[in-house]
Amino acid sequence: MRWLAIMLFAWNVHAEVVAFDTDHWARKATREMVDVNNTPSVRVEGACSPKWLNHHLGENSFILSDCEGYEGELFLEATTPALNSATMLIEVHDQVVAGVGAAICERFRHTHAVQSVRSRSLHQSDIDLSFLSTAEAAAAIQEIRGPQEWLLITPTNGNRSCA
Repeated sequence: MRWLAIMLFAWNVHAEVVAFDTDHWARKATREMVDVNNTPSVRVEGACSPKWLNHHLGENSFILSDCEGYEGELFLEATTPALNSATMLIEVHDQVVAGVGAAICERFRHTHAVQSVRSRSLHQSDIDLSFLSTAEAAAAIQEIRGPQEWLLITPTNGNRSCA
């Protein structure tokens, strides 16, 4: 997701973008992308924590999270009021931490609308991959991790649901 930090900066050059990754190589690669794309307000950090969120998250933030099972601890233990106005797209890993998706949904049900978005199988006809061989095209659309689920969590004053 290194490219995403750069894309978010390009979308709003006045926004502060913080990209987290626990992997040293990934942080180095992200910093290189920051330099090449001249996006100096993109900060690259190690692990994000509930404590970091509590001390640094601003109002009306956008959070994109894919933290391989840590999402339960990260979002259930953070107590900052800034989460009440945050828009979040969180990949949940129920196969790693059973029930984490439902727990996150419950955590935000009073302040946000929560929509589950599940991956679907792609077919080669869904996208033009004519530049690839048949075998390469089949591999390109195969999700090797199995079905994925993302929660789109948007602040609301109106209807609230955990669908």
